[in-house]
Amino acid sequence: MTDTHPTNGAWRPLDALVLTDADPATSCPRGFTGFTVRLSTVQKRPDPWERFYDRLVDLDAPLRIDLDDRGPARRRKDFAAALDAGPDLVSFSCGESPWSNESFRSIDEEAAAEEIALVLSGSPALLRDHGALEVARLVDWFHESQSVTALRMAAFDEDLAEGLGRLEGAGLFSPGFEFASAFRHGAGAFDGLFGLLGPAAAVEALQMLQEDLPGALQLERKLQRFTEGAFERTTRGWDPARRQRALSDTFAYFEESGEGRPPSIVAEDWSALLSAVHRLELFPA
Repeated sequence: MTDTHPTNGAWRPLDALVLTDADPATSCPRGFTGFTVRLSTVQKRPDPWERFYDRLVDLDAPLRIDLDDRGPARRRKDFAAALDAGPDLVSFSCGESPWSNESFRSIDEEAAAEEIALVLSGSPALLRDHGALEVARLVDWFHESQSVTALRMAAFDEDLAEGLGRLEGAGLFSPGFEFASAFRHGAGAFDGLFGLLGPAAAVEALQMLQEDLPGALQLERKLQRFTEGAFERTTRGWDPARRQRALSDTFAYFEESGEGRPPSIVAEDWSALLSAVHRLELFPA
């Protein structure tokens, strides 16, 4: 991508991989802009997380830790816990006006002192009910903060992307596979499911945004058809971490050796997924 905001690119989520005891060496490949993990995952699985963190240190890769939305009373404590985990960025949502909340001001000041970047997202409920007002508040928070470098959508929303994606100096994270749709509205950083692609596939998809936007939109639709169709049917009833691990393993299969089925998927399920992938021509032959 040609834009040079430091958050631009593909960010790989590690929660499912930590929770299912995946191998950090293969789960954290080179080629991503950065990696993300929820604070609750770090606290729930400290020993596996330590191995993942060591891998990120070896890669010299930036880490974004996402706080769970537990309200302003817990945010200060969670932020301190996140700092202990060694992030480069900390992300959290604001469901209330932060500039009337002393805890938010202290977080902003401490983040500046520690040279930690903040990433803000609005409350999904407030954004749904008071869209334009909430977008304006996020913009105000960005301008008033010492440390906010990027904004984040909890789910892709065209109006929200349009309102935040052209904000000068701010990065915008978009989750899911709507990477081309989000890019058209100004997003440049892509996390969530998009980050489960292999690094080469993610890089190629981002290059398509600059060189072949219609092709990128077509790829977006194929990815959505696969995950919402055959993958949804095959993995229905699985817990979320196992599903995301299987999706990551599916993409890695085609990007790496293409030999042998991923261990996270049984033979019968793998056969169904392979058939869907070939039918959609999701990956080159």
